[in-house]
Parts: sequence; C-alpha cells; structure tokens
Amino acid sequence: MLTQDFPGSGFFVYEAKRKDYTDEEQFLEDLLAEMDYELPVARTLAARRTQLKRALYAASAPRSHLFMVLDEAQHLRENVLDWLKNIVNWLTTQGVRVTVVLFGQQELLTRRDELVATGRSDLVIRYMQQVVEFEGIRSAADLATALRACDTASEFPPGTGWPYTQFVWPYAFAAGLRLERHADALWLAFIQSSPTTKGAGGIAMQWIALTLCELAMATKKRDSTSFELTDEDWMAAIQMSGYVERMPTLRKKK
Repeated sequence: MLTQDFPGSGFFVYEAKRKDYTDEEQFLEDLLAEMDYELPVARTLAARRTQLKRALYAASAPRSHLFMVLDEAQHLRENVLDWLKNIVNWLTTQGVRVTVVLFGQQELLTRRDELVATGRSDLVIRYMQQVVEFEGIRSAADLATALRACDTASEFPPGTGWPYTQFVWPYAFAAGLRLERHADALWLAFIQSSPTTKGAGGIAMQWIALTLCELAMATKKRDSTSFELTDEDWMAAIQMSGYVERMPTLRKKK
C-alpha cells in the first residue's frame, strides 16, 4: 500500500537477526545483502558505510523519500540503532526524508524502556517516539470490520475491481454471499475452538487470515449461486489453520 500511497519513494525492508552484533562491518554486510547489492562488498568499514549510504540514497529517488521498515525490531540493540542513526543522519543531510518504522513483539517496549533508562533519548525520539500497539480481534464486531474489507475494500487481481470474496466465490458473490454476515458465526467458532481462553486477549489477525485462506481452498470448488457457508466450514478452516495446535493448554498430554 505504501508504494501506491507514496509513488516514487524508496522502500527498504530488513528483518532483524536474532543475534547480538558486535561488528558493524558484519551488520553493514547483512544490510547490503538484504538489498541484493550487486557489486562486491568492500572490505573496510568506511567503504561499506559509503556503499550502503549510496545504495539507500539511490533507492530514495525520484521522490527523495525513503521508508526504512525494520521487522522483528525487538532484536535491535543500542549499538545497532546507533549505526543506523548515522546512516539516517547522512541521508537527511543529502535532502532525503527518511521514515523509519519498527515492527516487533511486546519485548520492543522493554527495549524502549532500556534506552530511556540509559539516557538514550536521542534513539527513543528517532525510532520510538510514537508507539502503536496492534490488538487482536476482540469481538464479532471487530471481526465484521475485517470481513467487510474482504467484501468491499479489497481488490484481486489488481485492476479487476473484484474484492477478495468475489474472486474466490464469483457465482455465490453475485447471488449475495458476503463474509461480513458470517462474523458472528466465525467468532463463535473461534471461541468454541479455544474453550480454555474464550478468546481472551483477542484473536491475532494471523489466524483470521490463515482461516480465510483455508476456507477458500476448501470451498472454492463448491462455488455456485446456491453456495452457503456452514458452521462446519468455519470450524474445519480454523482447525486447518493450526490455531488450535498453537495453544499449549489444548494439547493432549502424553
């Protein structure tokens, strides 16, 4: 969506490794590899910095705006954030607007507290000035909003004007099938599939998406003007998504 909303901007996506970097040269080499850098990586630290700066500068054209998206950001230590800050500062001096977005688990908040405690407010302001927590689907009403997007606020394949629901079940969609109307049934199926938690804490969007994927794969060949989704369809899709197996309290004791 960013490519559509900010055409001409550059995008760099990096998934942080689960390791502590003590060598900036190795970290810069990993970043260059993530960018599919074609030239041989330089041997010296200064040269690698120059290579990365130029590569990111080129990526920001023609709009001179670079989105740096860092996934699994809870693994980024203070020294790594410092190295990145130097890169971002250089890009800024070259007239490039840099938007840094961190995605991470709950531990990312702990990392933020650690930076505050060690007096690194510069890094907090740079990377974590605004913190947004993504909550799971917590009710049938929340679920209805997500399903409505499948019915109306989506398009696949691009350029067709077809929402996801129409793409998967074109005949049933023409006859009136809408996933939003099944929000209560799907929410109940999730609750029944997790009897020990009753949906406490919400249902992560990962499981909603996987369930819809399994549902589509299992029922698309049944598409017709008389096709109807059943409670059994929803329960089977949840089961196939792996949602039940990921809950330790529901695993059978050996």
